[in-house]
Amino acid sequence: VNKNCQGLLNSQIKIEEDHKRQQRMSTMVSSIPFHGWKATWGSSYEALALYRITLGFLLTLELVLRFRFLHAFYSDQGTLPLDLLMPKVDDLYKTICIH
Repeated sequence: VNKNCQGLLNSQIKIEEDHKRQQRMSTMVSSIPFHGWKATWGSSYEALALYRITLGFLLTLELVLRFRFLHAFYSDQGTLPLDLLMPKVDDLYKTICIH
């Protein structure tokens, strides 16, 4: 009977020690101030949102500023007209190129 009581007491102590260890680990993990994006990439949601807004603004600005050169680069009277280009293009490229 004494051995059974000692075995139960040892298993109870082991269970309590495991429980305390799990509590310490969960406390350590919850005390870490970095979660989500900040833990993964070193950034918060606010910084990511600001980056995306800034990137969108810069891309839109770049697009608006390129409108000045739209006629020069994308028309037939621009930097390389098609009537000058087509005689220099070989037949293989003309058949393969679909645009």
